[in-house]
Formats: sequence, structure tokens, C-alpha cells
Amino acid sequence: MKKIILIVLLAVALISSSLSAQKLRIAILDLRAGVGMTQSQVDGLSDMLSVELFNSGYFTVVERTQLNAILSANNIKPHTDVTESQRKVIGNKLKVEAVLIGTINFIQHDTKTASDGTTRVGVGQYNVDIRLVSTNTGELVSAAGSRRNNVDNDRKLMTEIARELARNLDKSIQNNSAQVNVLSGFLYVFPTDLGSFTANPSTLIDITNRQMLYGYSDWRLPTKEEYGLMSANAKLLHLDPGVDYAFDGAWNHSSEEFAVRLVRSKVIVQQDDAYSNDKVYFSKLTHNFGSIPILNGVVSTKFCLKNASNENVSITNVSKTNSNLNIEYSNMPIPPGEESCIVVSYNPNGRQGTAFNNKIIVTLSNGSQFNLNVSGKVI
Repeated sequence: MKKIILIVLLAVALISSSLSAQKLRIAILDLRAGVGMTQSQVDGLSDMLSVELFNSGYFTVVERTQLNAILSANNIKPHTDVTESQRKVIGNKLKVEAVLIGTINFIQHDTKTASDGTTRVGVGQYNVDIRLVSTNTGELVSAAGSRRNNVDNDRKLMTEIARELARNLDKSIQNNSAQVNVLSGFLYVFPTDLGSFTANPSTLIDITNRQMLYGYSDWRLPTKEEYGLMSANAKLLHLDPGVDYAFDGAWNHSSEEFAVRLVRSKVIVQQDDAYSNDKVYFSKLTHNFGSIPILNGVVSTKFCLKNASNENVSITNVSKTNSNLNIEYSNMPIPPGEESCIVVSYNPNGRQGTAFNNKIIVTLSNGSQFNLNVSGKVI
């Protein structure tokens, strides 16, 4: 009997150890108070977030007193950015794999009377940006953001953030449990909603593309016409019938909250008979820089033309619709089996608040043309 009990206890211990090993051990650094928030308010939200992250089952959260002791011993001030060396110290001392950082803003539009008839409660929009950063490499492990109008329940907001961090962290589960749908042979539709927003969530879209969710790095908002195609296939895509979904430009004249379902396009180009669509093609046709920090300098991306035909082909001309874009390319012949890349750069200096969505027209030696697109917003 004792032997059986010992075996059972050992099995439980092994299972518990296995479950613990699957969790990411993290330390929650002080979230920053942004516009419309006091640091004491944000500290309260940080405590809620800590609980919700632990409850998600994906994270082991270091106790706050342990973290404070390490911060104090290494002269790391609260509510400030940590350097690479400080981040590694936190990782080594507390054996954590990532640190959580972020900022919370509240833009107040109005006030209302609370249920007790006395307290005035702010009515506005929360803007939350949370990131998990590897203590070893400094790479982004997971990110979450939210724009919510008048969130009366702060814990609900923190629960949403915790779930989003967990969902983005566990990409393998996400990729295996859902499947990208393809409509009309060209429109790839993300399997799940990104969330609901009152403004274009360009930062989250950029993060989604950097993480190459479902194997692609060119997810974007659908055009109005593509949204019509999605609506016609709402049941197949499991679109929420009671929700309005965003398309590119949906927020231009409205602050309404839209659900976001991302799409991407299959590479389809117009070419003459000498070059079929699968012989000469760009690896991508669009790139969204997302939110571009004005102080981080020039950003750039590559569009690579691949020649899978049995003849030479070359780029004869590249034109653009925005003079702020800088384009570099070679007009040398591209041999069969080779590729040549166009480098597109954008300098955000002096353009804070500028949003752009620009076309680049590429003409080949065989007369065919490609329309490339770059977009983003300077912050």
C-alpha cells in the first residue's frame, strides 16, 4: 500500500513539474503612467495584471518583494526603462525568462456621475501597450494592446491583456488549432479576430507580422471590396454576426469600435505569355511599417523579385507616389534561378503624426508591371 502511495505521489510530482516547465517565468516591472493617469492608478492596474497573468496558466510571476529587493540592490530606479545589462541582472538573479514593461494612457472625453450620486468618474478611452521582453536576448516575446472606451471594470481590461499575451505567446497552439481560409483563390483571411478597436491597431498588426503568425508577414486590414467578400462568407469565416468589422479607412470619419480580422493577398501579377505568374514574382507585394517612432531614424524593407523562368529578366523602371520614399534597385539582368531586391526606405524625421499608404510601380523588361504598397504612421 505504501509503495502504491509513493508511486502516485511521484507521478503527481512529475506532472506538476511538467506543467510548471511549460510556463514562462516573468517579472513585472513598473508600468508607466501615460497621459491622463497617475502612477498610483497604474500601480493598481499592475497588481491586477499580475494576478490575471498568473491565473492564465501560462506564466509564473515573481513575487513583488523579491523583484523590489533586486531592483534596490542594483540601483534600478522604478518607472524607468531598464538597460540591457540591468535586464540581464534581473534575469540571472530571479531566474526569469522575460520582463513585462508597458504604458497605460487614459484620454478623458467627459465625466459622469457614479452610482452613489457623488463621485465623478472619467469617461474616455484607455490606451494600453504591454510587452514581454526576453531577459537574455532583448527580443520581443509577446505583446498586447488595447484601446477601450470607458472601461468601468479595470480588472476586465487587465484580463483581456493577460489573455492576449498568453495567446500571442503560444503561437504553436494557435497555429495548430485554427486554419487560414482562402476566398476566391486569392484572399487569405486570418482565422481569428485581432480584437475590437476605436482606431487602427497598426502597432499590433506590425507585431503580428513580425511574429509571422500562420507563416506570413504581410497581414493587413481588408479593403472595402475585400470586406464585402468576407461578409458574403461570414459563416465560413466565423465572423460575429452582431459586430461591425473594420476595413482600410473605416476610422477616417468615425470613432466607432470595429472588430479587426486581418487578411493578405496571394501574389497575382499581370504578365505576358512569355512569363506565367509562377515564373517571375515578388515574394511580397505589401509592407506595413506599423507605428514608426520619429526618433528611431530611417526604416526600410525589401521587395525581392524572383526569376524562376528559363530566361533573363530585369527591372527597367520603378516609380513612386510619395517623394518621401527612397528607392534603390539594380537594372542588371536577373539570371534564371536568381533574384534582385528593391530596397524601400522612409525617413520619419519631421513627419510626426503623418500616416502614409503609397504605391510603387515596377516595370519589367518583358513589359509586365507590379504594384507594390508601403504604409505606416509616424509617432
